[in-house]
Amino acid sequence: MKKQRNRNRFKAHVTSAMQKFADIYMGVMRDLAPLIKKDAMAPNTAIVLVAIYADAVMVGDRHKAEHRMSEDDIVGAVNLLLLLWEQGKVVAPNEYPYTLEETLADGGDVQ
Repeated sequence: MKKQRNRNRFKAHVTSAMQKFADIYMGVMRDLAPLIKKDAMAPNTAIVLVAIYADAVMVGDRHKAEHRMSEDDIVGAVNLLLLLWEQGKVVAPNEYPYTLEETLADGGDVQ
């Protein structure tokens, strides 16, 4: 009984965290849409920019000087964004120039 309760709390915590990530990704997609359109970025370039910028938003200023994303960190961030987008937890705002399908067709799946 106690294990089940702990498992349910853990699932709720993970669900809450994933929703926070999804909210951040959607905000970043909206904020970066004008730049992505202006620079005519390819979908795969745009999704990497969104993932890196979202990571900076999540980490915040407290680790600004020492925080550097490795290539593996970037791949993980892009894959999490794509997973949440595929699951419908991330819904690209109207301003964002690409669909999930366009992003995946352009090589957005970096696994």
